[in-house]
Amino acid sequence: MDHLDVVYSINQRIKTLQEKIEKLRAKSAEKGKGIDVDTEHRIDDINMKINELILERTRELKRVRWSEKRKPKVKPTPTPMVEASSPSLPEPVVIERTPSPVPIVLQSILAPSTLKVSDVQVGTDSTTLKMVPTWFKSDNDDEALDGIVYPEENIDHQQIVTVARFRAVFGQSRDFTLHPLDTSERSTETLILSLDAFARQFGGQLSFTNRDLTFENSAENATCGVPNLGSAHLLANSNVPTANFSFIVELDYDSELARSEETMETFIINFAVAIAQVLGCKKEYVRIFSIDKIDGQHGFVQVNFGLTTANQENTESLAVELQDMAKSGFGDNEVLQFVQLGEYEYKWRSVLSYLELNPSDFDPRFNFDYTRPGLPEQQERGNQPYFLPLGWYRHALNVSQKYSDGAIWLGHDNSSGEWPVAFHGTHSYAVGSIARHGLSVGTSTRDHMLEEAVQQKGPTMNRPGLYLTTHCNGGSDAYATTFEVQNGDQTEIFQIVFQCRVKPNSFTVHTSCVTKGHDWRVVDPTAVRPYGLLLRKVDT
Repeated sequence: MDHLDVVYSINQRIKTLQEKIEKLRAKSAEKGKGIDVDTEHRIDDINMKINELILERTRELKRVRWSEKRKPKVKPTPTPMVEASSPSLPEPVVIERTPSPVPIVLQSILAPSTLKVSDVQVGTDSTTLKMVPTWFKSDNDDEALDGIVYPEENIDHQQIVTVARFRAVFGQSRDFTLHPLDTSERSTETLILSLDAFARQFGGQLSFTNRDLTFENSAENATCGVPNLGSAHLLANSNVPTANFSFIVELDYDSELARSEETMETFIINFAVAIAQVLGCKKEYVRIFSIDKIDGQHGFVQVNFGLTTANQENTESLAVELQDMAKSGFGDNEVLQFVQLGEYEYKWRSVLSYLELNPSDFDPRFNFDYTRPGLPEQQERGNQPYFLPLGWYRHALNVSQKYSDGAIWLGHDNSSGEWPVAFHGTHSYAVGSIARHGLSVGTSTRDHMLEEAVQQKGPTMNRPGLYLTTHCNGGSDAYATTFEVQNGDQTEIFQIVFQCRVKPNSFTVHTSCVTKGHDWRVVDPTAVRPYGLLLRKVDT
């Protein structure tokens, strides 16, 4: 048995062990409980065996002369010139070629991952995909679209599909001729369309689930591309940004990567895990977004991926470390040996895969119409002025049981433990708008309010900031997502803003970023809790 046969045998053993782990996890999931201690120990033992096999495989690979894996093609023996008068064609020269071994990075998953590939589209020149946690399960589009009846009016089909998926979770009718799309400000369906518009700004889409979603520490979900309504606001402020890289990799798109969807997915998982391994970070912090052919460079592809952690400073540190490795080399890493070494830049941009929603995240009992006449302009919450968002309609979030410290923070009588109210824009351009005054986002982030914040509250504020406003009108509305809903021959335009509570004494106060009221700058993402989504129809 030669070395490549040994490697193949080891791969099969690794694959068998990985399947064993998946069966153990699936068995625990069927019981509706988390993984118990005994199962966790069994999984740890199997992972140790996998690691031992990976080391054994690496030793075998070192014995293989991978530098010769792309042997130059044998040049054909020159064919004698044939006289012009000869009626016959020369016999083709049969060349015996030694087949190149399939790169190990394409053969099988080399190490377990906490992410999986979702919604992969392998095209002729490019492959797009989403990477999501292994626990994530997207709603079934086919089931939602079964029995859908589109209205006769001129309505955006994509919006109908989005609402149909939402109705499917409730078991409601998808016949839009009998049950038309409700496009009023009070309608939850309009709210769903607004959140879909919000998600698409960042390259994502909605996913509906019946899984219980906790909002506490949900910023971690945002790092792996699947935020919920407890952390979605962080995207608009670029508080959990992704360092986006594009590496040149010496693999052929057609003959190697795109031979099958399985081959492509194998490479994607192996590449993402390899980046995490060399950086020593969590595997869910590395996501591949697409793989493209490179014009004029046969045998090379561009791998587009990103690094995201819950702390922007940590992300930047990892990004700089990766840049250094990309110049000097990745050691004997069997996956990253295919990366062309050089100077690679990265760009900051929030990227999500899915915005996860559970219908129970909404609590219509506490919806409120701020268009009602006679409402005061100002009240108090948490011993701070609360400027009512007059002219908007609030869709309340079901947050009373989402946090372990109870619901005192949500009070409205200035009692101890109550948090004051502020507003947060939802438009991705909010980052660009704030950049002119507050945040400047580039290859590095410069926070112009940082110095003022440190002066107010000391060195604890010397971290990237999250901005909110005390006023919705004249403040956050400037950063509100604007989206259209097609209703027959009419196009209606809406805006959406997060209504939040902010932990007392967690923020500094500024005035240069808004035309009315104040900005509050927060450095701890857990100090901001959305509790309502405000909708407003825009007059055209």
